Amino acid sequence: LLTRRQTQLILRDRPALAAKYGGAVFQALIAGSAFYNQQYTTNSAFTFGGAAFLSILFMSLQGLAELTNQYQLRPILVRHQGFSFYRMSAFALSQVLIDAVSWTERLVAFADRFTACYRGIILVFSVILYFLVNLKRTAGQFFIFWLFLWIVSMTTYALFRCLAAITPSLDVATRFSGLLIQAIVVYAGYTLA
Repeated sequence: LLTRRQTQLILRDRPALAAKYGGAVFQALIAGSAFYNQQYTTNSAFTFGGAAFLSILFMSLQGLAELTNQYQLRPILVRHQGFSFYRMSAFALSQVLIDAVSWTERLVAFADRFTACYRGIILVFSVILYFLVNLKRTAGQFFIFWLFLWIVSMTTYALFRCLAAITPSLDVATRFSGLLIQAIVVYAGYTLA
């Protein structure tokens, strides 16, 4: 029930979904043009890392938008909890299930359309960036790149949802999210020399 409700909420906000797609295409074109058509030499090793770092950073910043979504839903969730419609943990679990529906098992046929849309955002970004940068053009390496970006985006979405759940206000959550983004940037393993 909650997975269907969550899917309906997301699909109802078509401008936000279109903005995510547009932002992914725009960022991929910008980052891809910055690292355009790299050659396979030792001099390009640093730029390949830069392209990978920018893709991880973009996926992390996509998860940052989850803070405002969680705070917009909070009054409704508190009201539903007061009426004993469902537990908050069930709502959180439904969000995770919607984000990471198994590829072999389909929870709800309606939910499958959303997960295809969300994986589509990552896929569009990955295809544009991967081939503009001229990374190794094999299917296995492309899908590893895509899978890694998908895992990064799912974990940052979960991280910012958790932050929204444990902080009392959006102001406090925004402060902590700034620190978390800094930690992601510093500890991502990529340094500028």
